[in-house]
Amino acid sequence: MLPQDMDQVGRLWQECFCDPQSYADFYFRTMPGQNRILGLKEKERLISMIHLNPYVLSADGRRFDSTYIVGVATDAAYRHQGHMRRLLDRTFECLYGERQPMAYLMPADPKIYEPFGFRYIYQQFYIKMPAANTLGEYLRAAGDAGLRAYSASPADARQLAEWANDCLGSRMDVFTWRDERYYDNLLRETASDGGEVLMFYEGERLVGTAAYIAEETYEVREILAYPGYEPRLVEWLAGHLGDRAGMMLMPPWKADEAGVENGFRPMIMGRILYLESFLRLLRFDREADHLCLEVKDDLIQENNGSFRIVIRNGKAEKVTRLDHPEAGCLKVTVEMLMQAAFGQGSALQGIQPFEHIFINEIV
Repeated sequence: MLPQDMDQVGRLWQECFCDPQSYADFYFRTMPGQNRILGLKEKERLISMIHLNPYVLSADGRRFDSTYIVGVATDAAYRHQGHMRRLLDRTFECLYGERQPMAYLMPADPKIYEPFGFRYIYQQFYIKMPAANTLGEYLRAAGDAGLRAYSASPADARQLAEWANDCLGSRMDVFTWRDERYYDNLLRETASDGGEVLMFYEGERLVGTAAYIAEETYEVREILAYPGYEPRLVEWLAGHLGDRAGMMLMPPWKADEAGVENGFRPMIMGRILYLESFLRLLRFDREADHLCLEVKDDLIQENNGSFRIVIRNGKAEKVTRLDHPEAGCLKVTVEMLMQAAFGQGSALQGIQPFEHIFINEIV
């Protein structure tokens, strides 16, 4: 979309998503300069659109460009006419051409995206905000020490990114890699919803962060902490956010031991794009020296075929497209492969799933 189209983009966004005006202002002041927006028009009127927001993911220490698909919207008068399919087809064409391994999205309804090859890859861990002081005995047993909390500012963005990548990189197999721009955006996003990003210190050491918003209730969008500090951050937030506190979202920790209600909810769906790039990210049986896959993809025809993967120490050393499948080739679809890689579907022979995943962005 062109700059002169942004009024129409904003109109369609609000017609479809009805965001608070402050949040819409944040998004349209921040993201259009960073992302791509594809749209369809009829007689100069924007009738359908899709937003492609760029992120870098890390898988076992390998960073790669990826795309978070948001803002999929069609004018109510033009729905069920194939417009979203056209935009997704164009999206796949563009991102395949860039050799991106995968794209992902947060579905309003998974059934909308399943026909396009998307499958769930991430279950988000949440806890219900406990009443203040409910963790008292647990914290005393853990040897609790006081924490100091500071409201982060743009000047802290680099430190936040470096700290978060260290914290997540030591615990997560797959996570969103962060930089200064990531935290600049997050600071603006939380502020637009009446919240902030907090930095927690023990002495002079940064040990955790939390990002929350304040609408009808407080929602803690993210808690990151070094191991052992999670309950301390939870207790601090419960005490300071009070009766309006709602849900907290974070990497899994042993909340059961602390008597805190918790669970998992389906959050992110993913779709393979450039298959060879995706295969190079995967984990394989360490004892194996190769694996042959015969792959079927109903939408991205270039992904159809047979591939021989040379494996060394559980990683793909070389991926070769074959003219014909070898004997013993494993027949799979891209959907099966995506789910097996992220431990969300049936296991596939020779492939070891990623176990610890944290993809927590809203836009």
